This record gives sequence, C-alpha cells and structure tokens, in this order.
Amino acid sequence: MFKKIHHVGLITDDMERTVKLFTEKLGCEPNRVQVADTGWAHATFLRMGDVEIEIMQPYDPNNHYTKMLQRNGGPCLSHIALSVPDTGAAGKHFADKGVKFLDGFGPGTYTPRGYEIIFLDPSETEGIVIQAASDVPAKDMGY
Repeated sequence: MFKKIHHVGLITDDMERTVKLFTEKLGCEPNRVQVADTGWAHATFLRMGDVEIEIMQPYDPNNHYTKMLQRNGGPCLSHIALSVPDTGAAGKHFADKGVKFLDGFGPGTYTPRGYEIIFLDPSETEGIVIQAASDVPAKDMGY
C-alpha cells in the first residue's frame, strides 16, 4: 500500500534556527524553501534528495503540536508521512482493519498545498504519528 516516504514532519519553537540547521549544516538548498500557513502553524518545506522535510512552528496554543512541543521541547519529530496512490482506498483499508484516525484528520482532509491526508491515531501505531498522503496534490490550493 505505501510506496515511499512522502515527507518527514518536524515541529519547532524557532523556525529560523531549524531551517538554518537544515539548509546551512545539513545541505538542503535554500532555493527550495516553500512556506505555507496551515491555519494553526507556519510551515517551511525543504527537499533533501527524494524526501521532503516539513518544518512547522505552531502558533495556536490549543493545537496538539503546540502541546507536543511543550512536552518534548523542540525541535522534535511530529510525524512520518507515507505516500499512497489512493487516499480513499487507504482510508477504507485502515477502517476495515479497525485502525482509528486522529480526530479531525480522517479521509477527506487536505493540506494547504492540496495533498489529501489521513493521520492514523498514534494510540494505534505504537505512539508514532503516521500520515498517509496522496502521491500528488488532489486539489490546486495555489502553492
């Protein structure tokens, strides 16, 4: 079902410092930076080889990523996104297996860049936040 790693999501309390780490020390090219606002966090997207790195700095005090930063400090891993060719079929597969979705992130959820996503409930995945993401954007969101 999963084809490859779609992206790795990180959360930080200092976007500039974390982006500098990945661009200046780890080799991501700054001209590949893409910035988006999710409605609860600012996100910067970098590419390293075939894998995209999503760095988010939450600003909504009630968001689960803000609470994760408060618990773990930052930056820290927020999720691993795995690529699927058909998000609807993946959602059905997980539902048929009894796997729950993270509240508000079941089938039919889209990112600001137009990818359809599903977050599996970490209580079902050994505490690891796993996202199933469409291979290509399903909607043109203007990014």
